[in-house]
Amino acid sequence: MRRLWIKRHKAYAGCLAKMKVYIEDPQNGDTTINDVLCRKLGEIKNGQQKHFTIGEGATKIFVVADKLSRNLYNEFMQIPAGREDVFLSGKNYLSPFSGNPFRFDGVTDEETLKNRKRVKRGGSVLLIVTILVGILVGAGVGGAVGAALVSDADSSAEEPKTFEAQGLQITLTDAFAEMDVNGYTACYSSSDTAVFVLREDFSLMEGFGDLSLDAYGAMVLANNGFDQSVTLQEEDGLAFFGYVYTNPDNGENYYYCCNLFKGPDAFWMVQFSVPAEIARESIPVFKQWAKTVAFPV
Repeated sequence: MRRLWIKRHKAYAGCLAKMKVYIEDPQNGDTTINDVLCRKLGEIKNGQQKHFTIGEGATKIFVVADKLSRNLYNEFMQIPAGREDVFLSGKNYLSPFSGNPFRFDGVTDEETLKNRKRVKRGGSVLLIVTILVGILVGAGVGGAVGAALVSDADSSAEEPKTFEAQGLQITLTDAFAEMDVNGYTACYSSSDTAVFVLREDFSLMEGFGDLSLDAYGAMVLANNGFDQSVTLQEEDGLAFFGYVYTNPDNGENYYYCCNLFKGPDAFWMVQFSVPAEIARESIPVFKQWAKTVAFPV
């Protein structure tokens, strides 16, 4: 037997996450990564150096963030046969579109480098892209709130009105009208407010539906590059976060309140947006509307 030493350099990217270390094990493995049967050796924290006991035969070492994303984002190193201890080092790199991946230092192996390209490419076209679209498209049309997405409905005498979209039901007011916005399941707008609805089907990725709402929220935040001031909050039975978007065309600020829900067959994001100057008075109303979200059978 010999020891495998891994030093994880301290880095801002992925700093709160413990990276999981797996080793190729065709006989006793219980987790498949890139079609290789593996077993878990342990975890390594940001800035930590740790050693693991491995055999003397040639093997492959994988580092992943979690089991759910292991085939989407991973790094591996081929370990040659031998009796001497093996020393490796690396760190996580800031790349929100690719899961802020861990990378070993000094890699020249063609197979590993090819896998890095796959991870980078896949991160821009698979599951996280739909989540990103949900945030970024909403921000992109934020400048149109009160303009292109303004409803002609009269808001002087508003009455409750229920809208439905592919299994989700939400009650707003009759001041809202349904709009067609590319990249969204549904969108509703009034004179000063826009509501963006996005459905993330569980079938998008294996095990996606097994995520808790907190885990889904963490994924949304991590893969949209928000700073640490934007956090997932839980209050009155709601899971949500807020952020301000500045329209680069005119410099105007818009506030977004993003509420997350887990339905019977999909995760949902329901974003409420208003000009930032009326955000404070609007937030209590957003909470009332968010509480009406239901998934009727």
